[in-house]
Amino acid sequence: MRLSVAMCTYNGEKYIREQLMSIRNQTLQIDEIVICDDCSEDDTVTIIENLIRQYDLPVRLHVNTWNHGYRKNFEQAICRCSGDIIFLSDQDDIWLPTKVETIIGYFNSNPDKEFVFTNAALVNAAGIPSYNQTLFDVLGLDKETLDLFDKGYALEMLSVYCRVTGATCALRASLIPYCIPLSNIVAHDEMIAMASAFRNKIGYIAQCLIKYRQHGKQTIGLKMAIRHPGEKWEYTSNIMMWHDALIEKNDENSRERLRFIYRRFWTLRFPWALLRIVRMYVSGHYKKYYTDTSAVFWWDVRTVFLRMWNKLRSLKTLSITSKRMI
Repeated sequence: MRLSVAMCTYNGEKYIREQLMSIRNQTLQIDEIVICDDCSEDDTVTIIENLIRQYDLPVRLHVNTWNHGYRKNFEQAICRCSGDIIFLSDQDDIWLPTKVETIIGYFNSNPDKEFVFTNAALVNAAGIPSYNQTLFDVLGLDKETLDLFDKGYALEMLSVYCRVTGATCALRASLIPYCIPLSNIVAHDEMIAMASAFRNKIGYIAQCLIKYRQHGKQTIGLKMAIRHPGEKWEYTSNIMMWHDALIEKNDENSRERLRFIYRRFWTLRFPWALLRIVRMYVSGHYKKYYTDTSAVFWWDVRTVFLRMWNKLRSLKTLSITSKRMI
């Protein structure tokens, strides 16, 4: 089994050395590291080239002639990989020594899975743990949500709010035809996760396998996902187009299920969401699409209340801030 890393870089001179060294120091070695640099204006490329010479790293470096943006840059990095398993990597994190070994062990034990994401420890710019929560905690991947994943409802969970973080992910090369080309509407990790969820071939590892660095110069990161489930989608004007595109790509049976997920997605964003989902439950819609009807329904109810609580907290914070300004 050949193992690849798909990494994108852009002005990452401050952290790229530590990231590459953490990959080099894995208990199970990587066969190739494909790096696509998106026209960095600092010394990122020079640092990578020096590390290749110094440590004989198995890096294949490609420097773009024009800026692709992170989505398309990840797309080309993935397509340039030759491995059977491809690990996605940001330029600024730190892999824990057993990450590769643990994920490959998962794939070997779960031959039906094509994609896996993991938990992560949150660290500050200096790489020091400074948060009292893990990545799963922040993204709302609690016991109830993971139980629904285990029951085969990954598609439902991810469609309402995608909790997958690309820096923790790995995929089989066999998944690539189902997710490439990547969408320009949502992030690369969300699109790949959804493609595997459609096929019911997605899994997770609750163990923290990387140190997920939080700093002010991230292109993407926790700052985009830290809002409560559903919040960030409200700022994505093209999300309806994305859902329509997903529906068109699937067979008729999948389309019916997707249309209901689509309906749930928007229902949970209305002011009277609780009344609407109760109405859908009473009318038998949940029962039609889910064997564990009550589990999905109560997850939606909880989501509504948490969203309401989140908005109240935001209003309270805004009120306090306004009083201080007066």
